Amino acid sequence: MQRIVLIAACLLGASSVARAQDWRPYVFSLDGLTLNAKRAALEAGAGYNGVTGAGGGLQPDDARRTTAWVSAAVGLTDRVELSGAFLFGDDPTNGAGFNQARIDLRVRLLNPRKRFPVAISAGAGYQADALIEHAITANLAATAFIGRVNLTVNVRAAHYFHTGRDPVDVFVTAGALVRATNWLRVGAEYVGEELEGVFGADLDDAIGGRHYVGPTAALFFVDNKLRLNATAGPVFTQAQTGMLARASLAYLF
Repeated sequence: MQRIVLIAACLLGASSVARAQDWRPYVFSLDGLTLNAKRAALEAGAGYNGVTGAGGGLQPDDARRTTAWVSAAVGLTDRVELSGAFLFGDDPTNGAGFNQARIDLRVRLLNPRKRFPVAISAGAGYQADALIEHAITANLAATAFIGRVNLTVNVRAAHYFHTGRDPVDVFVTAGALVRATNWLRVGAEYVGEELEGVFGADLDDAIGGRHYVGPTAALFFVDNKLRLNATAGPVFTQAQTGMLARASLAYLF
């Protein structure tokens, strides 16, 4: 009997770990996990932002009416992940074209355990925007796995080496997902951009910051290798409010 209980516990534990390692279940947020060694992922996505013009919409850092991106990530070791992304977009003022390039290196600092089911990762990177202005970035992600519930929070900072830019741009994302079925996660996400603007200290015309909140969902297929996720909701700035929608498709190798 004890052997049966032990085997069942091992199987349940393995299932829990597999679900915990669903890659990027959120549209905006990272989670505290990283890809294991010899694993890789590709993603493509697109979005629409109804708040355009100065002080407009969410990442990348300036207003884009439509956005598209491609990204990739690879696990260098069981704790180290390298990722990169190219983003494209358009707005009524600047037209369509290159928007941002980014590369990040993340390290998993803490693995989730039964008594403390929290994963934490930290990283640093480099990015260039549509003006070919350069920045260094840092990020911290923490995710808790509580039964069927996944809770995550990210803090990201960027420093541009150019005059007229903020000393530091601060971004915060948070999300909650519930595993409704083996293939469906549903929940909500929040994004806060240029949060230094909340204190009136923003030089990039984002006084008050930019905020998004909306429902989010992720669907997993092919043994969790294929993932489709989407979110839609309002973007708030000090002067404008509009709708935003984003979706992406990813494959985990």
